[in-house]
Amino acid sequence: MRPNETGLLAEPADPKSLSEKIHWMIQHPEERMRMGENGRRISEREFSLELQARNYITLYQDLVS
Repeated sequence: MRPNETGLLAEPADPKSLSEKIHWMIQHPEERMRMGENGRRISEREFSLELQARNYITLYQDLVS
């Protein structure tokens, strides 16, 4: 999660902070959509199946060498 890029962070164990973030998201639909799109784009780029497969291959090669 990247604050203000892919979502909002609420203070831990603070229901008021969480409520404020939810309210902000409801009041700002364009920003909410932008953050969601950013999150999807980053996730697809950084956690693609191909990338994960390459990472596992590298890990296995390191373990057996």
